[in-house]
Amino acid sequence: MLNLHTTTGRFGEYNITATNTTDNVVEKIKEYELSFSDSDYLRSLTEAFTIKNVGIRNASSSKISVKINNRPVVILAGTAFNLANVEMIDSIVFETEGASVSIRYVY
Repeated sequence: MLNLHTTTGRFGEYNITATNTTDNVVEKIKEYELSFSDSDYLRSLTEAFTIKNVGIRNASSSKISVKINNRPVVILAGTAFNLANVEMIDSIVFETEGASVSIRYVY
């Protein structure tokens, strides 16, 4: 059985055309991953779902602000922010409304 500090080695990409400032994107990514037919192993781990590596690409024309585990990060227009080998990421909340972003992650 996997625990909170285990990475399954699975990865994915989640695209948002217009960010919402109230959603925890980790929850949206979990729902997205559960929509795949090979997600049976994840169904037993829904309480323990965390992201270990994350990259956020800002496809917008201006800088955006996001809180990762309640820590603020600013991502400049057209650039990416990468955070690798973190113990667990359980919260990604955008503070900038309407931004276009692409999130790549490992869980």
